[in-house]
Amino acid sequence: MKMSNEPLKENTEIFNPSNLSYRYGIIGGLLTSAILIFMNSGEATHPIYFSIFKYIPMALMVILALNEVMKIGEDKAIFSKGASIAFKLSLIAGILVALVSVILFAVNPEWAFNKFGQMTTTYSRAILVGAMLFFEILVLTNLIAFIMLQYIKRDVKI
Repeated sequence: MKMSNEPLKENTEIFNPSNLSYRYGIIGGLLTSAILIFMNSGEATHPIYFSIFKYIPMALMVILALNEVMKIGEDKAIFSKGASIAFKLSLIAGILVALVSVILFAVNPEWAFNKFGQMTTTYSRAILVGAMLFFEILVLTNLIAFIMLQYIKRDVKI
């Protein structure tokens, strides 16, 4: 994503297209939405463990973003900077997935995402499912980031 001599772009604004977290959050949100659309398509129900696949794009985006954070060379700030980027990335991806869920319901209620047996039959249910997906993405993406940051922190000499 970034050029070799270009410094890492990340400021305090969450919705800034030049931010690393914004770019990876958009990509992760779109890929997660695509997986959810695929999982909800068709009449077949999938086993519960199949739902883990929707976290793969977010895990990849966190790994890629933290890989770029490692290249900045600020050893003492790597944990806080990485945690901040992962948090903003998960916010953006979660908002995007929640919006896609509600938009799909508005277009065709049969396309909307379902979660924990909550069938999206009304707009309030569509918003509820979107909120559940948002918080799920927020928590699990940050958990993945925390695990990765522990590994990175161990490798970086402070």
